[in-house]
Order: sequence, then C-alpha cells, then structure tokens
Amino acid sequence: MHRRRRLARQRGIALPMAMIFVAMLGSLIASALWVAGIELRMADNFLSSLIVDESVTSLLTIVAQDPENFPLTGAAGGLGCEENPSTTVCSALFPEGELSGNYTVVRMEPLLGHDFPQREHESIVTGVGHFNTALFEVSAKVEGTQSRSGRAYAVQGVAIRVPAVGG
Repeated sequence: MHRRRRLARQRGIALPMAMIFVAMLGSLIASALWVAGIELRMADNFLSSLIVDESVTSLLTIVAQDPENFPLTGAAGGLGCEENPSTTVCSALFPEGELSGNYTVVRMEPLLGHDFPQREHESIVTGVGHFNTALFEVSAKVEGTQSRSGRAYAVQGVAIRVPAVGG
C-alpha cells in the first residue's frame, strides 16, 4: 500500500519532462538552422564580392597588357578611348552581362623617366646600358549592384620601357 502511494505521487512527471526535453531540442534545432541561414548568406556575399574583386583585377590586367592603351606621344593627362576618343572613361564589357565596368588611362609626369640602369640576364646582349620609362596610371571600376554583387575599384601603375636615345 505504501508503494502504491509513492507511485501515485510520481505519476504524470514523465509527460512534462518529455515536453520540456522536446521544447529544448526544438529550440536548439531552430537556433542551428537560423545560424546556418546566416552563414549561407555570408558565404554568398563573400562569393559575390570575390567575383567583383577578381573582375576588376582582370580588367586592369587586360588593359595593362595591350600596348595600344599606352601611346608614347602626347602630353600628361587622360587618354581617349578607341570607341570615343573625346572621352577619357572607357567602358568594358563582361560576358556574363551582370557586371559593368569602365577604366581610365592617364599619362603621368614626368613624360619620360630618364636613365634607369638596365639589368638583364647575362644571356641577353644589348648595346644600351640604360633605358627610359613612360609612366601611366590605370584605374578600373566594376559595378555589380544590379545583380547584388557590389562594386570594386582598383588603381595600377604601368611603366612602359622606352629605349634610351644616345646610349
């Protein structure tokens, strides 16, 4: 009889304990899903900014590798574009269509840096011991705000090697 009274007092405690355990487990799962969603958005934002950063870097590289972008005649200042020589801001096309970009090339003072010593590999033989340089600044801007990718801006200096006259 004494045993029945003890069981009667303990009856019903299992259900509230199970409900508390399920509620705690549910809140833990909801919290983990919420954190995973935030981390997924952070990774997507990082990927988008990385794409824009790489696009502006590749735009600078493409512009810097084309010798026609760096004419050695003329005064210091902004240079015209192929498609419209009256403007100094040139547009760039990206194949994806989600990004748009532009760049400028500026001839810097002095027009020629003089008398730099020439250091070449011993297998290369030249008759000139020095060279001059023409200095340019290339700036590029890429916009990806239409596709929620952000924007990036970068500047790069370019020195074009010009043979020294009179060696």
